[in-house]
Amino acid sequence: MDTLIFENAMDHAAQAEPIRAIVVDTVAGWGVSNDRLRALAVTEIIRGGVPIGRRFEVDGFRAIWLWDRDVIVFSGRSGQLLKTVSVSDVLSRRPRVA
Repeated sequence: MDTLIFENAMDHAAQAEPIRAIVVDTVAGWGVSNDRLRALAVTEIIRGGVPIGRRFEVDGFRAIWLWDRDVIVFSGRSGQLLKTVSVSDVLSRRPRVA
């Protein structure tokens, strides 16, 4: 495996839980219950054999975390764009856990 791809994959693995928390907090704010949030489905997005992001789906809502663009794109139950957030901006504002 290419070293750069491996290092990027490690960075994304380290960010996985904070990103999941951002997704959960966001869709909870749109009325998705805690019971439904426990059923959050997460899949890897792969293009040309290389992972490029993750897709989160719950209760008809979808969030796409695109690593190369450093964004999470949220869409609603009918596919409409609801929100796009900068991962770097959001992570820099979240409290760090030791």
